[in-house]
This record gives sequence, structure tokens and C-alpha cells, in this order.
Amino acid sequence: MAMLLDSYVVEVGQSWWLSESEAASSKDIASWQPKRKTKMTNIPNDKARPGFVKGQVSEVSADGKSFWVQLPSGKGFEVHRNQQVLPWPELLEQGRKRLRCVDWAAQTEDLWAQSSGGFELSRPLARGEVIDFFVSHSWSDPPTQKWKALQLVAENFKLQHGRDPTFWVDKVCIDQRQIADGLRVLPVNVMACRQVLVLCGPTYPTRLWCAWELCVLFSSMPVQAALNQLVVIPLSQPALLELTGFDVSISSCYDPNEELRLRHVIDAIGTKLFESKIRQLGQLILDRELTKSRGFLVDAILNDTVNDTVNDDTVGNGGTSGVDSRTLDSSDRISEGSIIEI
Repeated sequence: MAMLLDSYVVEVGQSWWLSESEAASSKDIASWQPKRKTKMTNIPNDKARPGFVKGQVSEVSADGKSFWVQLPSGKGFEVHRNQQVLPWPELLEQGRKRLRCVDWAAQTEDLWAQSSGGFELSRPLARGEVIDFFVSHSWSDPPTQKWKALQLVAENFKLQHGRDPTFWVDKVCIDQRQIADGLRVLPVNVMACRQVLVLCGPTYPTRLWCAWELCVLFSSMPVQAALNQLVVIPLSQPALLELTGFDVSISSCYDPNEELRLRHVIDAIGTKLFESKIRQLGQLILDRELTKSRGFLVDAILNDTVNDTVNDDTVGNGGTSGVDSRTLDSSDRISEGSIIEI
């Protein structure tokens, strides 16, 4: 899976989106860059992206470490990005060397309120250390709900193990100055964690990176083993149902360049096959929610007006109205492969 991502290289004539700050720093290159008539590659349902300006790759350096993007205005910007395709053993070693985690004590609600910053909070792993949770989520989902869910997970983990958990969180554990290098070894990050914690909010079923993370997990081990490694917290009532109808054509990434790269890989796998895999996974998770005894049911995260209590309507049969979500007994603890409806 990592090799598929790593095999993607930028080519002359393809689309590339510059950030607004990069576009503002662009220079006049029309005098020495030949105008090309190569057809631009587009993202399906392509539209304006907030924070980005669309251009076209006009030149790639011989060593593949940089390329020029020309804007419709005729100006251009040099993007420094190493495109060297590495053999799998080297890619694996690179992923291991760069692997980081963030301690629970280093996290705050403010950290989860914005999608950038925080790399200084993460740390390299100690020898023999294994990260407890890989967090799969969408930055577009409500941060307050995610923070409450994480608090619940951390507190129950401590009840079971006598210590705080460690996490892998994208913006904290990937150096944003080298984000492309960090994302190319994403499968290494997923497999370096004991469990994958899915915070499934309203936008989760339409985020390509989230679908890719699930695909990585279920492509690396038998289905039942992957399900056992999955802890799912629905932050929205219909979110899991929507995952069973996953549609690549309406899914996206915040960064259109990363989206183009992912779509290139998904095309190589086969779009219909990829969609089918995610839909089947969504159905398996949904079936498990309907048939398996849940760890606990908490309504407070869905509705902030409920003061961290579970009401009878949410619990269903034999409800536990009035139980504080922070004082759950040992029978309510998170177990492997559990789904916690929030």
C-alpha cells in the first residue's frame, strides 16, 4: 500500500494547486518557460478550493526534487518536493525512523480545534514502545465532540491499564514542513499502533484519507483481525450508515494535491473495487454495532446540552439514565473491536 502512494510522481502538464501564500510569492516565468499545450489532469467535480490557486506543472527538475507550477497569470512558483521512488525496505525503514506519537497529557481541546500546528508536542518512540491508538478522523467534524470522545477513551484506557494512552494524530505526528514524506509512509504509521480509533463524524464518510486509512488496515490482515483492532465512535447518527454507501466521486481531501495523488492510487487499484471494499467494511462495522454488546452508550457528546449523562432513550432496553459518563464501572470499559455509540 505504501509503495502505491510512493509510486506517484508529478508530471509536466498535470494540475497542481499552490497555496495562496505560494501564489503570492510567484514570479514571472513566461520569459523563459515555454508555453505548453498539454491537457491538464483534473479532479472529478473540480471546483475552486479555499486557500488554493490552481496552476499547471510546466517543468520538472532532472533530479526530481523540484518542479515549476505556472499559473494562468503567467507567473510561476518552484515547488521543492522529493519525488524519488524508494524500494519498499527503504520506505519501511524511513517510516520507522520518523515514527512519532503524542502523549495524552500533551493534548488539549484547543489542539483539536484547528487542523495545523502541534508537531512540537509529539515525540519519537522509546525502544520497544508501541503506540496505543491511531486516530482516524476528519478535521471538518465538530472538535468538541471529538475531544469529549477522546477524553472518554483516555479515561477508560487508564482504568484498564493504569496509565495514560499514546496516540498517533496526523497533524501532530507528521512534520507539516515535510507532509508529503510523512503521508507516503502512512501504512507504517497505521500498523505501528495497537488499535485504530475511528471518530466517525458527519464528514468522515466523504473524506478520501479516512477511507484510505481503513483500506490500509483491512488490506494488511484478515478481516476479523482488523475488526478486532478497530474501535469506532460514531459522532453522528447516520455517519456509519453513509459509510456503507461510500462514493469516491463525492469524496475529497482538503489539499487538492493530496486528493489527486490518492485518486491516482485508487485508479490503479480500481475505483469500483476500492468503493466495494469500503462499503463492505462499513456494513461489517454497522452489523457489529447492531449485533454486538456495546461497551457503553453516551448521549452527551452528540448533544452538548445534556450534561455528560446518558438518557433512557439513547440506551434503549434497561437504560442507565443519570449515570455520569466519567464514572463508568469496569463492565463499561472499552474492549478491542468495540463500537461506542456517542
